[in-house]
Amino acid sequence: MLSGQGLNSDTIMPSISPPAARAVMPSWFNWKTILFIAFAARTATLLLVHNFTYPHFFEWGDISRKYLSGRGFSYYTINGADVPTAYMPPAYSFIIQPVFRALGDGPPAYILLQVTQLLFGVLLVYLVYRITRIACDENTALVAAALAAGYPPFIYLPSEMHSINFYIVITLAALYYLFLFLEVEPKQSYVVYAALLLGVLLYFRAEALALPFLYASLLLYRSRRYWKSALILILLPLFLLTPWTVRNYRTFNSMVLTTTSGGINLWYGHNQQATGTQREPWPSGKVVTPDAALQSRINALPPTADYELRLSALYHDEAIKFIRTHPAREAELLALKLFYFWTIDWNHPKARHFIYAAPTLLLVAVFWLGIAVNGRDLFGRYLILTVTLLFTNLIALVFFVLPRYRLVVEPIMILFSAGAIVWIWNALIALGTRPAEPNVEQRSLVL
Repeated sequence: MLSGQGLNSDTIMPSISPPAARAVMPSWFNWKTILFIAFAARTATLLLVHNFTYPHFFEWGDISRKYLSGRGFSYYTINGADVPTAYMPPAYSFIIQPVFRALGDGPPAYILLQVTQLLFGVLLVYLVYRITRIACDENTALVAAALAAGYPPFIYLPSEMHSINFYIVITLAALYYLFLFLEVEPKQSYVVYAALLLGVLLYFRAEALALPFLYASLLLYRSRRYWKSALILILLPLFLLTPWTVRNYRTFNSMVLTTTSGGINLWYGHNQQATGTQREPWPSGKVVTPDAALQSRINALPPTADYELRLSALYHDEAIKFIRTHPAREAELLALKLFYFWTIDWNHPKARHFIYAAPTLLLVAVFWLGIAVNGRDLFGRYLILTVTLLFTNLIALVFFVLPRYRLVVEPIMILFSAGAIVWIWNALIALGTRPAEPNVEQRSLVL
């Protein structure tokens, strides 16, 4: 499926390519070598971190363990009663459960899951190479792949039992096929592949529900002749989501397309304690919790089947009330969210670690250089990448900032960063090969 052709390097990224001689990569510097390095680095990290004795599975672990113990698909336990859940997108639970059922809830299962995540991490590097090759050129693609292979947050990621290991790859794969359709050849099969991937993505990320409509609009913006492709891009993901939506309707007697966590996610970004992230200001760094008054109302909720809907409504109403009554603070929070999104979440303990913070801030700086030198193509050739970046930033502004929210678009940032690095490289080569200025004697001879 990953079969898109590369474009002629002389016609790609004209706005950032110096007119001089281009760098020639050594023969050993190829995508196969880079993938091997990516695999080796991630394997070494898994062994070093040693997170397979009893790792933290976040909410998905609780949901999966309850389900396998016969307590239903549940997350919250209220007054001893398990209530049904759609709090989290279900895909990672669907992955965990059969592994636990087959291998048990122990190290063999954890190792299998982490090795699977490792392989997806290597696939991410390959996808960065492929999409950069069609968006830019071979040299830039190799640099982008090398950046992705050696980027510390990506190296560490498979060690975390988290769904981002899968949905970051799925997101980039969908973008790859849409970029092929828009910029290489408008084959209907590319749209079908992208639509299938977006349908799977809906089981991983609730906000992904907007992406089929967003990308379909981009197809129509490019050409109204693409209306059939736009329709496929909307209808096929929604069709794939139908079983989960039907399950939710039958469970909650209400239309829940994806999850029931929208209210609390909105509240995290809009409340008296809000910082722009999910956490209290450093050095506390604890996740923000409800005040006594709100907690009292939460505690009064009965353990009914629609408990999560009632809980979400409480948080939603509190957030909307805060937004309406604190316009000045909302403006401050907006600025803080922009700051945290484009630097790091300074309130998050892991984000503050040097191994994460230093390469992340460096990537942001080089990314903006890539944006600066390639500005004229951002809303042309790279429109779908630009819109994806802006959409992700918008989600953070509406809700709150978490490190992983930007992590999902960092492959795109790496693409632009690689473009900036190659541009600098070629400029230095051009500078080194430029003929020297004639001295006084030479000038007199010329005259």
